[in-house]
Amino acid sequence: MLEEYTQNIHTYNQLGNLNQEKIPERLTHAKGTGAHGYFKVTQDLTYFTQANFLSSIGKLTPVFVRFSNYRGEKGSPDSLRDPRGMAIKFYTEEGNFDLTANSIPVFFIRDPQKFPDFVHSQKRNSKTNLFDKNQTWKFYLQNPETFHALLFTYSERGIPANYRQMHAYACHAYRFYRGDNSVFVKFHIKTKQGIKNLSIEDAEELAGKEPDFYTKDLYEAIEEKDFPRWTVYIQILKEEEIPKLNFDPFDPTKVWPTKNFPLLELGILELNRNPINYFSEVEQAAFSPASLVLGIGVSPDPLLLARLFSYSDAQRYRLGVNYNQLPINRQVCPFHSKHRDGFMQMEINSDRESNSINNLFSNSKEKLYQFKTSYKFPIDDISQPKSFLKILSQNSKTYLQNELQKEIQTLSCEVQKEAFEKLCFVFEKEENLVLG
Repeated sequence: MLEEYTQNIHTYNQLGNLNQEKIPERLTHAKGTGAHGYFKVTQDLTYFTQANFLSSIGKLTPVFVRFSNYRGEKGSPDSLRDPRGMAIKFYTEEGNFDLTANSIPVFFIRDPQKFPDFVHSQKRNSKTNLFDKNQTWKFYLQNPETFHALLFTYSERGIPANYRQMHAYACHAYRFYRGDNSVFVKFHIKTKQGIKNLSIEDAEELAGKEPDFYTKDLYEAIEEKDFPRWTVYIQILKEEEIPKLNFDPFDPTKVWPTKNFPLLELGILELNRNPINYFSEVEQAAFSPASLVLGIGVSPDPLLLARLFSYSDAQRYRLGVNYNQLPINRQVCPFHSKHRDGFMQMEINSDRESNSINNLFSNSKEKLYQFKTSYKFPIDDISQPKSFLKILSQNSKTYLQNELQKEIQTLSCEVQKEAFEKLCFVFEKEENLVLG
Protein backbone atom coordinates (compact mmCIF):
# COMPACT_ATOMS: atom_id res chain seq x y z
CA MET A 1 0.00 0.00 0.00
CA LEU A 2 2.85 2.38 0.86
CA GLU A 3 4.52 1.76 -2.49
CA GLU A 4 1.30 2.71 -4.26
CA TYR A 5 1.63 6.28 -2.92
CA THR A 6 5.39 6.74 -2.87
CA GLN A 7 5.79 5.58 -6.45
CA ASN A 8 2.82 7.47 -7.89
CA ILE A 9 4.34 10.45 -9.72
CA HIS A 10 0.85 11.96 -10.19
CA THR A 11 0.59 12.44 -6.42
CA TYR A 12 3.86 14.36 -6.35
CA ASN A 13 2.81 16.51 -9.31
CA GLN A 14 -0.51 17.34 -7.65
CA LEU A 15 1.22 18.29 -4.39
CA GLY A 16 3.78 20.40 -6.25
CA ASN A 17 1.06 22.23 -8.17
CA LEU A 18 -0.92 22.83 -4.97
CA ASN A 19 2.09 24.49 -3.37
CA GLN A 20 2.25 27.03 -6.18
CA GLU A 21 -1.42 27.73 -6.92
CA LYS A 22 -1.36 31.19 -5.35
CA ILE A 23 0.08 34.30 -6.99
CA PRO A 24 0.70 37.72 -5.39
CA GLU A 25 -2.52 39.62 -4.88
CA ARG A 26 -2.82 43.13 -6.24
CA LEU A 27 -1.36 45.80 -3.97
CA THR A 28 -4.53 47.85 -4.45
CA HIS A 29 -7.90 46.75 -5.83
CA ALA A 30 -7.09 43.27 -4.51
CA LYS A 31 -10.63 41.93 -4.20
CA GLY A 32 -12.77 42.00 -7.29
CA THR A 33 -15.13 40.32 -9.69
CA GLY A 34 -15.78 40.69 -13.39
CA ALA A 35 -17.81 39.88 -16.47
CA HIS A 36 -17.72 39.95 -20.27
CA GLY A 37 -19.90 42.05 -22.53
CA TYR A 38 -19.79 44.60 -25.31
CA PHE A 39 -19.53 48.31 -25.99
CA LYS A 40 -21.85 49.79 -28.64
CA VAL A 41 -21.25 53.19 -30.22
CA THR A 42 -24.36 55.39 -30.10
CA GLN A 43 -23.02 58.76 -31.23
CA ASP A 44 -20.71 59.81 -34.05
CA LEU A 45 -17.61 61.43 -32.56
CA THR A 46 -15.28 60.61 -35.44
CA TYR A 47 -14.59 64.33 -35.86
CA PHE A 48 -12.53 64.11 -32.66
CA THR A 49 -10.84 60.69 -32.87
CA GLN A 50 -9.61 58.21 -35.45
CA ALA A 51 -10.02 55.28 -33.03
CA ASN A 52 -11.41 52.47 -35.16
CA PHE A 53 -13.71 51.03 -32.49
CA LEU A 54 -15.51 54.41 -32.36
CA SER A 55 -15.73 54.78 -36.13
CA SER A 56 -19.46 54.21 -36.72
CA ILE A 57 -22.76 54.26 -34.87
CA GLY A 58 -23.81 50.74 -33.90
CA LYS A 59 -20.28 49.31 -33.98
CA LEU A 60 -19.79 46.60 -31.31
CA THR A 61 -16.55 45.92 -29.44
CA PRO A 62 -16.17 43.03 -26.97
CA VAL A 63 -15.12 44.06 -23.46
CA PHE A 64 -14.12 42.56 -20.15
CA VAL A 65 -14.82 44.57 -16.99
CA ARG A 66 -13.31 44.03 -13.56
CA PHE A 67 -14.92 45.64 -10.50
CA SER A 68 -12.99 45.93 -7.25
CA ASN A 69 -12.52 47.59 -3.90
CA TYR A 70 -9.55 49.92 -3.44
CA ARG A 71 -8.16 49.53 0.05
CA GLY A 72 -9.30 46.08 1.14
CA GLU A 73 -7.47 42.79 0.85
CA LYS A 74 -8.79 39.77 -1.03
CA GLY A 75 -10.74 38.52 1.97
CA SER A 76 -12.26 41.85 2.96
CA PRO A 77 -16.04 42.45 2.93
CA ASP A 78 -17.46 43.99 -0.23
CA SER A 79 -19.52 46.58 1.63
CA LEU A 80 -16.75 48.54 3.38
CA ARG A 81 -16.61 52.29 2.83
CA ASP A 82 -14.13 52.57 -0.01
CA PRO A 83 -13.83 53.90 -3.57
CA ARG A 84 -14.59 51.10 -6.06
CA GLY A 85 -12.71 50.38 -9.24
CA MET A 86 -14.20 49.66 -12.66
CA ALA A 87 -11.54 48.67 -15.20
CA ILE A 88 -12.64 48.08 -18.80
CA LYS A 89 -10.67 46.24 -21.46
CA PHE A 90 -11.86 46.99 -24.99
CA TYR A 91 -10.74 44.26 -27.42
CA THR A 92 -10.57 46.48 -30.50
CA GLU A 93 -9.51 45.64 -34.05
CA GLU A 94 -6.37 47.73 -33.52
CA GLY A 95 -5.34 46.33 -30.15
CA ASN A 96 -6.54 46.55 -26.56
CA PHE A 97 -7.63 49.82 -24.98
CA ASP A 98 -7.76 49.75 -21.18
CA LEU A 99 -9.83 52.35 -19.35
CA THR A 100 -9.44 52.38 -15.56
CA ALA A 101 -12.09 54.21 -13.56
CA ASN A 102 -13.26 54.68 -9.96
CA SER A 103 -16.62 55.19 -8.32
CA ILE A 104 -15.66 58.74 -7.37
CA PRO A 105 -14.65 61.32 -10.01
CA VAL A 106 -11.40 62.46 -8.38
CA PHE A 107 -8.29 60.82 -6.95
CA PHE A 108 -6.56 61.53 -3.64
CA ILE A 109 -3.22 62.82 -4.95
CA ARG A 110 -1.74 64.43 -8.06
CA ASP A 111 1.98 63.91 -7.40
CA PRO A 112 3.17 60.40 -8.38
CA GLN A 113 6.01 60.64 -5.88
CA LYS A 114 3.41 60.57 -3.10
CA PHE A 115 1.74 57.42 -4.38
CA PRO A 116 3.79 54.87 -2.35
CA ASP A 117 3.19 56.86 0.85
CA PHE A 118 -0.51 57.15 0.07
CA VAL A 119 -0.85 53.40 -0.48
CA HIS A 120 1.10 52.63 2.70
CA SER A 121 -1.15 54.98 4.68
CA GLN A 122 -4.16 52.87 3.67
CA LYS A 123 -2.56 49.53 4.56
CA ARG A 124 -1.73 47.74 7.80
CA ASN A 125 0.72 49.31 10.22
CA SER A 126 4.09 47.63 9.66
CA LYS A 127 4.63 47.25 13.43
CA THR A 128 1.22 46.09 14.67
CA ASN A 129 -0.12 44.55 11.41
CA LEU A 130 -3.38 46.36 12.18
CA PHE A 131 -5.16 48.97 10.09
CA ASP A 132 -4.19 52.30 11.61
CA LYS A 133 -6.66 55.17 11.16
CA ASN A 134 -4.25 57.67 12.68
CA GLN A 135 -1.69 56.73 10.04
CA THR A 136 -4.31 57.10 7.31
CA TRP A 137 -5.59 60.44 8.50
CA LYS A 138 -2.15 61.92 9.05
CA PHE A 139 -1.55 61.45 5.34
CA TYR A 140 -4.87 63.10 4.47
CA LEU A 141 -4.22 66.09 6.73
CA GLN A 142 -0.65 66.61 5.54
CA ASN A 143 -1.81 66.60 1.91
CA PRO A 144 -4.85 68.89 1.41
CA GLU A 145 -5.30 67.71 -2.20
CA THR A 146 -6.87 64.57 -0.65
CA PHE A 147 -9.83 66.53 0.77
CA HIS A 148 -11.92 66.43 -2.40
CA ALA A 149 -11.75 62.63 -2.68
CA LEU A 150 -12.17 62.34 1.08
CA LEU A 151 -15.53 64.12 0.96
CA PHE A 152 -16.75 61.89 -1.86
CA THR A 153 -15.65 58.78 0.05
CA TYR A 154 -17.47 59.75 3.26
CA SER A 155 -20.58 60.84 1.42
CA GLU A 156 -23.43 58.43 0.66
CA ARG A 157 -21.75 57.28 -2.54
CA GLY A 158 -18.87 55.90 -0.44
CA ILE A 159 -20.86 52.68 0.01
CA PRO A 160 -22.61 51.67 -3.25
CA ALA A 161 -25.40 49.13 -2.91
CA ASN A 162 -23.71 46.93 -5.52
CA TYR A 163 -21.50 47.22 -8.58
CA ARG A 164 -24.47 47.43 -10.96
CA GLN A 165 -25.87 50.58 -9.38
CA MET A 166 -22.85 52.84 -9.26
CA HIS A 167 -21.30 55.36 -11.63
CA ALA A 168 -17.61 55.28 -12.52
CA TYR A 169 -15.21 57.96 -13.69
CA ALA A 170 -11.76 57.98 -15.28
CA CYS A 171 -10.30 60.75 -13.13
CA HIS A 172 -7.44 61.32 -15.59
CA ALA A 173 -7.73 63.40 -18.74
CA TYR A 174 -7.01 61.57 -21.99
CA ARG A 175 -6.62 62.91 -25.51
CA PHE A 176 -8.67 62.20 -28.61
CA TYR A 177 -6.95 62.97 -31.89
CA ARG A 178 -7.56 62.72 -35.61
CA GLY A 179 -4.58 63.62 -37.71
CA ASP A 180 -3.07 66.80 -36.30
CA ASN A 181 -6.26 67.89 -34.51
CA SER A 182 -6.80 66.90 -30.90
CA VAL A 183 -8.89 67.59 -27.80
CA PHE A 184 -8.62 66.46 -24.20
CA VAL A 185 -11.41 64.29 -22.78
CA LYS A 186 -12.65 62.81 -19.53
CA PHE A 187 -14.73 59.62 -19.41
CA HIS A 188 -17.91 59.22 -17.34
CA ILE A 189 -19.63 55.83 -17.03
CA LYS A 190 -23.21 56.23 -15.78
CA THR A 191 -25.28 53.30 -14.60
CA LYS A 192 -28.64 52.71 -16.29
CA GLN A 193 -29.88 50.72 -13.27
CA GLY A 194 -30.18 53.87 -11.16
CA ILE A 195 -27.82 54.94 -8.39
CA LYS A 196 -28.30 53.17 -5.06
CA ASN A 197 -26.21 53.31 -1.90
CA LEU A 198 -26.22 51.33 1.33
CA SER A 199 -27.01 52.68 4.76
CA ILE A 200 -24.31 52.23 7.38
CA GLU A 201 -26.43 49.66 9.17
CA ASP A 202 -27.06 47.58 6.04
CA ALA A 203 -23.39 47.77 5.04
CA GLU A 204 -22.25 46.52 8.44
CA GLU A 205 -24.84 43.73 8.43
CA LEU A 206 -23.75 42.57 4.97
CA ALA A 207 -20.09 42.68 6.03
CA GLY A 208 -20.90 40.08 8.66
CA LYS A 209 -23.57 37.96 6.96
CA GLU A 210 -22.74 38.25 3.24
CA PRO A 211 -19.18 39.59 2.83
CA ASP A 212 -19.16 38.70 -0.89
CA PHE A 213 -22.49 40.37 -1.61
CA TYR A 214 -21.31 42.57 -4.51
CA THR A 215 -19.70 39.59 -6.21
CA LYS A 216 -22.82 37.48 -5.76
CA ASP A 217 -25.14 40.27 -6.91
CA LEU A 218 -23.34 40.79 -10.22
CA TYR A 219 -22.99 37.09 -10.93
CA GLU A 220 -26.64 36.30 -10.21
CA ALA A 221 -27.96 39.27 -12.20
CA ILE A 222 -26.10 38.10 -15.31
CA GLU A 223 -27.09 34.46 -14.79
CA GLU A 224 -30.72 35.58 -14.60
CA LYS A 225 -30.20 37.60 -17.83
CA ASP A 226 -30.77 40.90 -16.03
CA PHE A 227 -27.81 42.35 -17.88
CA PRO A 228 -26.41 45.54 -16.30
CA ARG A 229 -25.78 48.49 -18.60
CA TRP A 230 -23.98 51.81 -18.42
CA THR A 231 -23.94 54.85 -20.70
CA VAL A 232 -20.42 56.06 -21.48
CA TYR A 233 -19.98 59.82 -21.86
CA ILE A 234 -17.04 62.12 -22.47
CA GLN A 235 -16.32 65.74 -21.63
CA ILE A 236 -14.30 67.67 -24.19
CA LEU A 237 -11.71 70.35 -23.48
CA LYS A 238 -10.12 72.20 -26.40
CA GLU A 239 -6.52 73.31 -26.06
CA GLU A 240 -7.36 76.96 -26.64
CA GLU A 241 -9.71 76.85 -23.62
CA ILE A 242 -7.00 75.75 -21.19
CA PRO A 243 -5.38 79.17 -20.45
CA LYS A 244 -8.79 80.57 -19.46
CA LEU A 245 -9.33 78.01 -16.67
CA ASN A 246 -8.88 78.84 -12.98
CA PHE A 247 -7.92 75.23 -12.14
CA ASP A 248 -5.55 72.64 -13.55
CA PRO A 249 -7.58 70.33 -15.86
CA PHE A 250 -4.79 67.73 -15.70
CA ASP A 251 -4.95 67.50 -11.92
CA PRO A 252 -6.82 64.25 -11.04
CA THR A 253 -8.00 65.76 -7.75
CA LYS A 254 -10.18 68.17 -9.75
CA VAL A 255 -13.40 67.73 -11.72
CA TRP A 256 -14.32 69.49 -14.94
CA PRO A 257 -17.62 71.27 -14.15
CA THR A 258 -20.34 69.86 -16.37
CA LYS A 259 -21.93 73.29 -16.79
CA ASN A 260 -18.77 74.35 -18.66
CA PHE A 261 -17.94 70.96 -20.17
CA PRO A 262 -21.21 69.11 -20.85
CA LEU A 263 -21.39 65.36 -21.15
CA LEU A 264 -21.48 63.97 -24.70
CA GLU A 265 -22.78 60.45 -25.10
CA LEU A 266 -20.33 57.99 -26.60
CA GLY A 267 -22.00 54.59 -26.30
CA ILE A 268 -23.57 51.84 -24.22
CA LEU A 269 -21.71 49.25 -22.17
CA GLU A 270 -23.49 45.96 -21.38
CA LEU A 271 -22.27 42.97 -19.36
CA ASN A 272 -23.91 39.70 -20.36
CA ARG A 273 -21.56 36.77 -19.70
CA ASN A 274 -19.99 35.52 -16.50
CA PRO A 275 -16.47 34.11 -16.42
CA ILE A 276 -16.10 30.35 -16.70
CA ASN A 277 -13.07 30.33 -14.39
CA TYR A 278 -12.52 33.09 -11.86
CA PHE A 279 -8.74 32.77 -11.64
CA SER A 280 -8.11 32.61 -15.38
CA GLU A 281 -10.38 35.50 -16.29
CA VAL A 282 -10.69 37.81 -13.28
CA GLU A 283 -7.58 37.26 -11.20
CA GLN A 284 -5.30 37.15 -14.24
CA ALA A 285 -6.95 40.14 -15.95
CA ALA A 286 -4.36 42.90 -16.24
CA PHE A 287 -5.12 46.54 -16.99
CA SER A 288 -2.83 49.45 -17.77
CA PRO A 289 -3.33 53.06 -18.95
CA ALA A 290 -0.45 52.31 -21.32
CA SER A 291 -2.78 50.08 -23.36
CA LEU A 292 -3.86 52.66 -25.94
CA VAL A 293 -5.01 52.57 -29.54
CA LEU A 294 -4.52 55.02 -32.41
CA GLY A 295 -6.82 57.99 -31.89
CA ILE A 296 -6.53 57.94 -28.07
CA GLY A 297 -3.53 59.34 -26.20
CA VAL A 298 -2.56 60.64 -22.79
CA SER A 299 -2.51 64.11 -21.25
CA PRO A 300 0.20 65.98 -19.30
CA ASP A 301 -1.17 64.56 -16.02
CA PRO A 302 1.94 63.51 -14.03
CA LEU A 303 0.08 60.79 -12.14
CA LEU A 304 -1.28 59.29 -15.37
CA LEU A 305 2.16 59.39 -16.96
CA ALA A 306 3.64 57.55 -13.97
CA ARG A 307 0.90 54.95 -14.18
CA LEU A 308 1.87 54.17 -17.77
CA PHE A 309 4.84 52.37 -16.23
CA SER A 310 3.66 51.33 -12.78
CA TYR A 311 0.54 49.41 -13.82
CA SER A 312 2.35 47.30 -16.39
CA ASP A 313 5.26 46.73 -14.03
CA ALA A 314 2.88 45.53 -11.30
CA GLN A 315 1.42 42.97 -13.72
CA ARG A 316 4.87 41.77 -14.72
CA TYR A 317 5.50 41.08 -11.03
CA ARG A 318 2.12 39.43 -10.41
CA LEU A 319 1.67 37.42 -13.60
CA GLY A 320 5.03 37.33 -15.34
CA VAL A 321 6.68 39.31 -18.09
CA ASN A 322 4.47 37.80 -20.80
CA TYR A 323 1.15 38.45 -19.03
CA ASN A 324 -0.32 39.96 -22.22
CA GLN A 325 -0.21 36.52 -23.84
CA LEU A 326 -2.73 35.14 -21.33
CA PRO A 327 -6.09 34.60 -23.08
CA ILE A 328 -7.94 37.23 -21.01
CA ASN A 329 -5.32 39.88 -21.86
CA ARG A 330 -4.50 38.82 -25.40
CA GLN A 331 -5.41 41.13 -28.28
CA VAL A 332 -7.95 39.85 -30.79
CA CYS A 333 -6.04 41.34 -33.73
CA PRO A 334 -2.70 40.17 -35.16
CA PHE A 335 0.18 41.85 -33.35
CA HIS A 336 3.95 41.83 -33.07
CA SER A 337 6.30 43.12 -30.42
CA LYS A 338 10.00 43.31 -29.67
CA HIS A 339 9.53 41.38 -26.42
CA ARG A 340 11.75 38.33 -26.26
CA ASP A 341 11.89 35.24 -24.06
CA GLY A 342 10.98 35.28 -20.37
CA PHE A 343 8.65 32.94 -18.48
CA MET A 344 5.68 31.62 -20.47
CA GLN A 345 6.81 33.09 -23.80
CA MET A 346 4.52 31.52 -26.39
CA GLU A 347 5.00 33.77 -29.41
CA ILE A 348 7.10 32.88 -32.47
CA ASN A 349 8.30 36.27 -33.70
CA SER A 350 11.59 36.74 -35.48
CA ASP A 351 13.50 39.95 -34.86
CA ARG A 352 13.20 40.88 -38.51
CA GLU A 353 9.38 40.50 -38.50
CA SER A 354 8.82 42.42 -35.28
CA ASN A 355 11.14 45.27 -36.27
CA SER A 356 9.60 45.67 -39.71
CA ILE A 357 6.03 45.65 -38.38
CA ASN A 358 6.77 48.17 -35.64
CA ASN A 359 8.48 50.52 -38.10
CA LEU A 360 5.27 50.68 -40.11
CA PHE A 361 3.51 52.33 -37.19
CA SER A 362 6.29 54.24 -35.47
CA ASN A 363 5.48 57.66 -36.95
CA SER A 364 1.78 57.56 -36.12
CA LYS A 365 2.30 56.17 -32.63
CA GLU A 366 4.53 59.10 -31.74
CA LYS A 367 1.39 61.26 -31.73
CA LEU A 368 0.21 59.42 -28.60
CA TYR A 369 2.68 61.34 -26.47
CA GLN A 370 2.86 64.80 -28.10
CA PHE A 371 1.41 67.56 -25.94
CA LYS A 372 2.26 70.92 -24.50
CA THR A 373 3.44 70.81 -20.87
CA SER A 374 4.08 74.47 -20.03
CA TYR A 375 0.65 75.21 -18.54
CA LYS A 376 0.71 77.03 -15.19
CA PHE A 377 -2.23 77.04 -12.76
CA PRO A 378 -2.81 78.24 -9.19
CA ILE A 379 -2.84 75.55 -6.50
CA ASP A 380 -6.26 75.56 -4.85
CA ASP A 381 -7.35 72.46 -2.96
CA ILE A 382 -10.36 73.93 -1.14
CA SER A 383 -12.60 75.61 -3.75
CA GLN A 384 -13.80 72.41 -5.44
CA PRO A 385 -14.48 70.57 -2.15
CA LYS A 386 -16.54 73.60 -1.08
CA SER A 387 -18.42 73.48 -4.38
CA PHE A 388 -19.15 69.80 -3.78
CA LEU A 389 -20.68 70.64 -0.39
CA LYS A 390 -22.90 73.28 -1.98
CA ILE A 391 -24.57 70.83 -4.36
CA LEU A 392 -25.45 68.37 -1.58
CA SER A 393 -28.96 68.29 -0.18
CA GLN A 394 -29.25 69.08 3.53
CA ASN A 395 -29.79 65.38 4.29
CA SER A 396 -26.70 64.40 2.31
CA LYS A 397 -24.62 67.10 3.95
CA THR A 398 -25.76 65.97 7.40
CA TYR A 399 -24.88 62.37 6.48
CA LEU A 400 -21.38 63.45 5.41
CA GLN A 401 -20.83 65.50 8.56
CA ASN A 402 -22.00 62.65 10.79
CA GLU A 403 -19.79 60.07 9.09
CA LEU A 404 -16.74 62.31 9.28
CA GLN A 405 -17.54 63.05 12.91
CA LYS A 406 -17.74 59.36 13.80
CA GLU A 407 -14.49 58.62 12.01
CA ILE A 408 -12.58 61.57 13.47
CA GLN A 409 -13.68 60.67 16.99
CA THR A 410 -11.82 57.35 16.67
CA LEU A 411 -8.51 59.17 16.17
CA SER A 412 -6.00 60.34 18.75
CA CYS A 413 -6.69 63.72 20.35
CA GLU A 414 -3.80 65.29 18.43
CA VAL A 415 -5.07 64.07 15.06
CA GLN A 416 -8.66 64.99 15.97
CA LYS A 417 -7.61 68.56 16.64
CA GLU A 418 -5.73 68.84 13.36
CA ALA A 419 -8.62 67.25 11.46
CA PHE A 420 -11.08 69.81 12.79
CA GLU A 421 -8.79 72.72 12.05
CA LYS A 422 -8.19 71.66 8.45
CA LEU A 423 -11.73 70.45 7.69
CA CYS A 424 -13.57 73.26 9.45
CA PHE A 425 -15.03 74.36 6.10
CA VAL A 426 -17.07 71.13 6.14
CA PHE A 427 -18.57 71.64 9.58
CA GLU A 428 -19.04 75.39 9.38
CA LYS A 429 -20.03 76.51 12.92
CA GLU A 430 -20.71 73.04 14.25
CA GLU A 431 -17.40 72.57 16.11
CA ASN A 432 -19.02 70.34 18.74
CA LEU A 433 -19.77 67.75 16.06
CA VAL A 434 -16.11 66.93 15.80
CA LEU A 435 -14.61 67.24 19.22
CA GLY A 436 -17.86 66.69 21.16
